[in-house]
Order: sequence, then structure tokens, then C-alpha cells
Amino acid sequence: MPHSSGGGSHGGGSHGGSHHSSHSHGGSGRSSRHVRSTYFPDARRYVYYDHHRPVYVYADYDITEKRSPLRFLMLLFYLPFILFTFSMFAEAYHHPHKLPQNYDYKIVVEDKANVLGNTAELRNSLVAFYNRTGI
Repeated sequence: MPHSSGGGSHGGGSHGGSHHSSHSHGGSGRSSRHVRSTYFPDARRYVYYDHHRPVYVYADYDITEKRSPLRFLMLLFYLPFILFTFSMFAEAYHHPHKLPQNYDYKIVVEDKANVLGNTAELRNSLVAFYNRTGI
């Protein structure tokens, strides 16, 4: 496809060559859309004005069409999941804090629901374990 001769690295004329002879985009359809300031195969030229000066861009889709509102709805649907994932990463990578020097490490057995039964025997076995291991 010929394009205008307007300087740049291409120098005008038709753009071709051996490195652009194959037009395979992988798969049956296009997976992504491209917009560039220089020509590429299958691109159409569009113009917009910035401070009253024309700016030319090349795209392989019609950039004048509005995007579907379905994309915005999909973003709104997935946004809570993305935020939840980032909050989980923040929780997973927290830095541990150093315990204070006057930390109380005595063994305390407290059975307010009366589930353990004989708490004195449990306490004695924990004290014996502490004395053997020195933990």
C-alpha cells in the first residue's frame, strides 16, 4: 500500500521488502490492535490535529469507531477480583515486627469453656516439656 512521501526513515513510496512479505498474525484473528506513527503492513493512515498541526498515525483498525460499552462493563466486573488479589498480596508480604524485650513467655493454661478437663495435668506436662527442651 503506498503512502505519502513525507520524509522520515522510509522516504516515501511503497513500503515493502522481504521482512514484511509474510502477513501471518498468529491464529485466525487478530489478537491485538496496533497504532504507530510510522507505516506498517495492513495499516491505514489517520490524521488528527495537535495545536493546529496535523499529526499522522497508522492503525490496523478503525480508530474513529467508539469502543463497545461491554468492555467497560467487563472491567467493572473484574475490578473487585483484581483489587482482592492485590490486597491478598499485600497481606501475604507483610514484614514481621520484632517482639518487645519484656515479652511474657510463661505457660498459661486457661480453660474457660471446661473443654480440657484436668488443666493441672496439662500444665505440668507443658512445664516438664519446657524444662527438658529449654524453649
